[in-house]
Amino acid sequence: MAERKIEKKKRKLEDENRQFQSEWENLYFLIHVKDNAVCLICRHSISILKSYNLNRYYEQKHGEIDKLTVGERKSKLQFLKNNLTSQQYIFHKQTAQSNGIVSASFRVSHIIAKNMKHFTDGITISKTVYEEICPEKLDLYSN
Repeated sequence: MAERKIEKKKRKLEDENRQFQSEWENLYFLIHVKDNAVCLICRHSISILKSYNLNRYYEQKHGEIDKLTVGERKSKLQFLKNNLTSQQYIFHKQTAQSNGIVSASFRVSHIIAKNMKHFTDGITISKTVYEEICPEKLDLYSN
C-alpha cells in the first residue's frame, strides 16, 4: 500500500491580517508606514507587526527611553514625528518640482512643433519654462 503524505499549508504573513495598533506609537515610538512599522528614533523598519517583535526590538535598541517621564515621552514623540514629517516633505517637494520640469519640457516641445521654430528660439522656450516652473515670478519675466 502506498502511503500518502499530507502536506501542510505554510502560513503566509499576508493571511494573518496583522494591523498596526495605534498604542504602539506611544509605547514603542513606532509609526505605521505602508505595511511596516518604522522606528521614529533610528528609522529602522520592522516588517512583522507582532507585539512581541516590536517590544523586543524596542527593549534591545531603545530601552533607555523608558526612564523618561510621561510628559517627556510625549514631547519626544511629537518632536520625532515632526522631524520625520519635515524629512518626508523634502522628498515630496523634490518630486513635485521634477514633475513641473517634465511638464515644462512637454509644453516646450509642443510649442516648438506648433510654431515650427527651431529649438534654439530662446524667448519662446524661456517664457514657457517660467510659466510652468515658477508661475509666481512670471510678471518679473514679462517686464
